[in-house]
Amino acid sequence: MKRPEPLQQGDPIRIIAPAGWIQPSDIAAAIDLFNAWGLKVEMGKHLFERKHLFSADDPERLEDLQAALDDPELKAILCARGGYGSHRIVDQLDLEQFTKHPKWLIGFSDITVLHCHLQRLAGVESLHGVMAKGIQTETPAAVTEGVHRALKGETIAYRLAGHPKNVPGEAMGILTGGNLSILYSLQGTASEPEWEGRILFVEEVGETHYHVDRMLVTMKRRGVLAKIAGLVVGQMSEITHLTPGMERDIEDTIREQVEEYNIPVLFGFPAGHEPDNRVLIMGRQVQMKVQEKQSELLFLTDVVEEEKPGRARQLVTTALVMTFFFLLIWALYHFLFRTYLG
Repeated sequence: MKRPEPLQQGDPIRIIAPAGWIQPSDIAAAIDLFNAWGLKVEMGKHLFERKHLFSADDPERLEDLQAALDDPELKAILCARGGYGSHRIVDQLDLEQFTKHPKWLIGFSDITVLHCHLQRLAGVESLHGVMAKGIQTETPAAVTEGVHRALKGETIAYRLAGHPKNVPGEAMGILTGGNLSILYSLQGTASEPEWEGRILFVEEVGETHYHVDRMLVTMKRRGVLAKIAGLVVGQMSEITHLTPGMERDIEDTIREQVEEYNIPVLFGFPAGHEPDNRVLIMGRQVQMKVQEKQSELLFLTDVVEEEKPGRARQLVTTALVMTFFFLLIWALYHFLFRTYLG
């Protein structure tokens, strides 16, 4: 995975809204905070143009996002809020310039679409974390400071108290995921994550219990849950139990769908739709250790270069060609030996 450069004093960061609408007062505290960090805050051209539930029409939101991705001088993109809308514009993105000049993308919820798209098609790390609207005076300092440390390239590590529903074990892999409903909706699209050997993070808000179960069952049927190396479960907020018979803990439902794979499962990670929304580095190699009394999540600092599509096939083809060549030489040698020296 490519890693955007750490931010320095005076670097520009741009606020855009690829999904839901906002107003200037929603992001005033965020602007003050980033100015205090010594960053140069910019705003997207169409940031405050409301169109129905979106911040602007699809072409305008796409224009702001594409301009931010393309800008070689820009160092980070802060999404204003989630909501809905990223799905509608993601397939029109051109990632050529972004791949040459990667920068940090920050957001969560609906922005899961962009995290997965950039990770899958551009191979670039990004930050699952608090957005501009979520940065207010009452926002826990650990939330914003985590984003600041990640942007500066500092090591991110978490040590959490044990959770009674945890499944002990250890795993290492590239972190992917985000909002469960969004991940469910990305299946079969160009933005669907690579699942093999990944550490999967999920969080959810405002869903019914049976729908969470249905999403996990569908992902299981598609082979997703059999491929992952570990599961980190964030905040499962406002999950309703309207259907009779689904009154059990949501953790039990999640465990049921992965228990046959013998992977570590970490519950209660502080990330999602709650005030304590800690930063996660998507696309980064992460080591998870789940124990009875304590769990750890450590983001490794070494850059992990993934194999390019078709690389494995190229290696196999090369090996076959070389084997054929040596067999040919061996056969020719024995033929000549028997003909002239035998």
